[in-house]
Amino acid sequence: MKPAISAHKRDMILKWHENGYSTAETANLLNLPEQVVKDVIKQATQPTQPTPPADAQDIPLF
Repeated sequence: MKPAISAHKRDMILKWHENGYSTAETANLLNLPEQVVKDVIKQATQPTQPTPPADAQDIPLF
């Protein structure tokens, strides 16, 4: 079972990742398993919705 992390820790993980901290160092400083840090980073980098193609038009489908 994954430990629940606060929004503050999640923000810290993402900020430190952007600044070049390693996942091992971040996990150690926040007292979290390294896999949790990797999962937070992976989840944040995945798009929430697919990007429509550039040539797609908003045409009703009826």
